[in-house]
Amino acid sequence: MILDDRDMVECPITNKKIHFSEFKQVSLPKVVVNCNHCGTKVSLTPRNLSINGLGYVCSECLNFVAFKFNGHFYQPRTVMNLKWNKDMKRRGIQIGDELVFTECKTKKDNFILRILNMIAKEENLGFLTPNLEVHKGALLIDRKKEKYIGYIFWHWKKFKGESSVKPVLNQIFVVEDERRKGYGTKMIKTWVENIIEGRSFVVEEPGIEALKILVKLGYAEVNGEKVIGKKCSFW
Repeated sequence: MILDDRDMVECPITNKKIHFSEFKQVSLPKVVVNCNHCGTKVSLTPRNLSINGLGYVCSECLNFVAFKFNGHFYQPRTVMNLKWNKDMKRRGIQIGDELVFTECKTKKDNFILRILNMIAKEENLGFLTPNLEVHKGALLIDRKKEKYIGYIFWHWKKFKGESSVKPVLNQIFVVEDERRKGYGTKMIKTWVENIIEGRSFVVEEPGIEALKILVKLGYAEVNGEKVIGKKCSFW
């Protein structure tokens, strides 16, 4: 609202000028939900919107009470149910009888990737947040358990002295209750063989577990106290 020197505002439809005192304050209806964790009533208003913009957080226990996607509110358990994005299983690469590895192609795919990344960052603030204009992601799904197991994301980069771009593996994550079951190994192996089609690749700041996987798959080898890349290099 822009006022002139007489505190008047012009209506863009009728072009009539109206004094600002004739405007009435209106209260917009609020959507309020109960936190499933602590029972607190939480209004879905900007004050309770998470920093990353994914949804709304209970001020008492910091639990997410709703996710916001395409202007609609969803309960967290709805979004994390595979039925919410039911064609992911159909589009993915089959790994055995139970697992599907799906590259993120749709807005829903990337929304789930961001949620899983948020969970990863709650464990380790050093985890990189994917820039969806640069990074590509893929999700591992267990069809039998009907749940998301983890993700990886990467980007393509042209390094100095190279004639073409190379895939750079930025991050791999498996949810806490599904670790030490070989899922990280299966994700990297499937990514290398199917998505980057066997190309040599770069790994950004690999941790101990990632190095173990790379050695196990034969993409790197132990040389004394160091791990040396064979099919990959480290950045």
